[in-house]
Amino acid sequence: MSIHANIVKSEPDNPITIALTTHSILPSSGLRRAGLSGGGMGGTMLNPYTNREMGHDSDLERRWILQLLQEPDVAEIQEQHVRTTYVDRLGVPRHTIWDLLITRTDNTSDLVSVKRLEVAESPAYIADFKLMVEAVPPGTADRAWIGTEWNLVPALVDRGELYMRALKDAEPDNAEAALAHVSRLERPVTIGAVCDFLRQSSAQPVDPGRHFEVHSDSFWTVVWLLAKRKLVPVNDDYLTVRSEVLAS
Repeated sequence: MSIHANIVKSEPDNPITIALTTHSILPSSGLRRAGLSGGGMGGTMLNPYTNREMGHDSDLERRWILQLLQEPDVAEIQEQHVRTTYVDRLGVPRHTIWDLLITRTDNTSDLVSVKRLEVAESPAYIADFKLMVEAVPPGTADRAWIGTEWNLVPALVDRGELYMRALKDAEPDNAEAALAHVSRLERPVTIGAVCDFLRQSSAQPVDPGRHFEVHSDSFWTVVWLLAKRKLVPVNDDYLTVRSEVLAS
């Protein structure tokens, strides 16, 4: 087991490093008025690649799952799956249930503790985290790390939301034509260019008054293909008509 420095502190023994972004996890104004924490919005979501319902204890954890599902080497994510008994820094016996167990395509695995940065960077939690890692039985996982809101890539979380919505839809009528077009090109092509191709190759002339509606439908076709991993994005930016895609 090793402590994975996934997020840069100056202290060499700190298991987290901070990658500065403009991202923050905040509850809605309604929840703030109700005095509820943004970390407490639990629920369930469908893992579209294993067709399994997944639970999450917080919105921060949900966003982590959305981001991890897009990593090509992630084969499976299991939530609240591994329990570890340890003795904390004060000598008190405790147990923790790791938020996520990630299985990767190379058959290695990661244990992830999802915590808000204010908790994760506290000396008390860092000390206990190290003791938790030391107590994990051999063979349970290859790495352990702390995931905070500072680790998240906003564009990937946004993309994950789009994919989840798209996968609830049936296959678009023009999905096969769009995939064939991108495959033939054998080079990156913008989503806008794919939309233009679908419009120009349509058997029915497009009413000028419906241009934006048709363009939106074509854009959603590309999103559906990305969500199905039949197309892959060239970069990790937000999806726009200028985003480039390739056939997988």
